[in-house]
Amino acid sequence: MNWTWHEVVHLLGGVPKGSNPELLRITTDSRDCGPGDLFIAIKGEFFDGHDFLGEVRTRGVAGAIIERDVPAVQDWDCCWRMDSTRAALAQLARARRRQINPRVVAVTGSNGKTTVKEMVAAILRASDPAGAQTVWATPGNFNNDIGLPLTLLALGPEHRWAVIEMGMNHAGEIARLTRIAEPEVAVVTNIQRAHLGHLGSLAEIARAKGEIFEGLGVTGVAVLPENGPYGTVLRSAAAPHEMLTFGFEEKASVRGESERGLLHIRGSAESVTVRLQVPGRHNQENALAATAVALALGVNMGAVQRGLENFAGMPGRLQSRFSSLGALILDDTYNANPDSVQAALEVLAQRPGRRIFVLGDLGELGPEGPALHAEVGQLARTLGIDEFYTLGNLAREASLAFGPSARHETETRHLIQVLRPQLNADTVVLVKGSRFMGMEAVVEGLIQ
Repeated sequence: MNWTWHEVVHLLGGVPKGSNPELLRITTDSRDCGPGDLFIAIKGEFFDGHDFLGEVRTRGVAGAIIERDVPAVQDWDCCWRMDSTRAALAQLARARRRQINPRVVAVTGSNGKTTVKEMVAAILRASDPAGAQTVWATPGNFNNDIGLPLTLLALGPEHRWAVIEMGMNHAGEIARLTRIAEPEVAVVTNIQRAHLGHLGSLAEIARAKGEIFEGLGVTGVAVLPENGPYGTVLRSAAAPHEMLTFGFEEKASVRGESERGLLHIRGSAESVTVRLQVPGRHNQENALAATAVALALGVNMGAVQRGLENFAGMPGRLQSRFSSLGALILDDTYNANPDSVQAALEVLAQRPGRRIFVLGDLGELGPEGPALHAEVGQLARTLGIDEFYTLGNLAREASLAFGPSARHETETRHLIQVLRPQLNADTVVLVKGSRFMGMEAVVEGLIQ
């Protein structure tokens, strides 16, 4: 950050007065403030940053942006009031993006967003002679109306590339995010059954995800799956921009073919063969999406191959871990919906040995929740999974659909106590559930 207080006030449309301290960074977290920081007071679902203004001021922050008057900062000349601090955060983020002016990639989709983001970042690091420091990617899942602006505000002059993840729960959210980021390339990884409870149908999910293309400039490129029942919705959203498609279909712009653990990738002019470190056909599709993004940016296939083969996966996303007795634990606990569960189950079904599936509740599915959980149980039975354990309320429907050999638990601790004695080197355990279930506690209990 190389802005001063006066520059920030100018960017927000104001006329600054008084002192003009230099700003080290911008933050919305009162717990993480220090000297030289600019604190933006955001009112969230559970906390209001305005309640902590007195505290952050004593920590020596350089200034604050607020949307309501607070006695603790009435005499502070480095405090600026706006109608909306969220809008101020977005305004400053867009200004930072334009000032640094990296080549921006925007990534969204029902599943695979973070994986594709990291695959693209790995490819760009492999392509840039200046090294990894030129690539900035969304840290963790900072993909909402707070996290995305903070990601852009962290851009520095060394960054030539920015790979920005965009998440959403409701229509209109992606549109706001993409207009802040102003991407050169935007990709939708897939349209699957996530957020059905909020959006109601897959068609509405496709429309909401397709909003990402609204931020593209005239020369921007839209990247989308070749296959899928909602391709027409995405193509309509992407028009009139140039489009690249990816998939295993012959007519895809970037086509994949899987053979004996290898992924053959064919672009318009070149082909490469890649051995991915991450398992599953869904990760091969993620790699094809990342390749299409790279080609849209003009990156060569050699860098694509190096980047994809360097990508070692993400914590909580089919991460291989081991218990003390040698059982393989597939930690896929980061999040879940019916389609991501299917992808993980297909990986488990291909593993040798005794295969155990542990499922926690799947969230945001609306009225279809019970039926979709039952569908998961039926799929696990069809794929020949040996043992099935469930945890939560709706997950009981999955255990009932699996059959009488399934076991439903109501407490994490008891589930761990039941499972741990069964683990040996011939056992593979897949653990999955929505974020709110905290299924990583099951994984930690099994590996200790």
